[in-house]
Amino acid sequence: MSTQVVDKNNPLPRYVQAKLIIQQRIRSGKYRAGERIPGERDLAAELRISQMTMNKALMELVKEGWLYREHGKGTFVPEGFCAPPPELLQIGVVVHIPAERALEDFYLGSLFRGMQRAIANAPVSLSIIEVPLPPSQQGRPMPGGVVSGPVQTAPSAGR
Repeated sequence: MSTQVVDKNNPLPRYVQAKLIIQQRIRSGKYRAGERIPGERDLAAELRISQMTMNKALMELVKEGWLYREHGKGTFVPEGFCAPPPELLQIGVVVHIPAERALEDFYLGSLFRGMQRAIANAPVSLSIIEVPLPPSQQGRPMPGGVVSGPVQTAPSAGR
């Protein structure tokens, strides 16, 4: 089984990614209530981040009640701790062209792939919602100068 590491190309801050990984380990039972977790230096090396970044992630988890620290002893999951279920953020992107075409489009496809990379380690659901325009709206300019209707490609990014 491969160890999850922080993705340096992910736009999500590294300490947030580290926090999410530790939370997932607590939820999965890898780190159990009442038990000491690995040291800050070991976790930083394992996740391939700096010790400072790991410290920030752990301090956030302490502040949020996921962990507590005892000077000279280590960092622990609180006794009797029950992790809250992950909050799932749902993002829906409405498109007026078939979803498959939106994904194949250079600009929209790039946007969606970037969004998918950004939410890879987060409890987020991304949906493309296809809503056809009524015939009365097709071919009319939309806000931002985009023409609605049967579109072959997205508008130029250099507006």
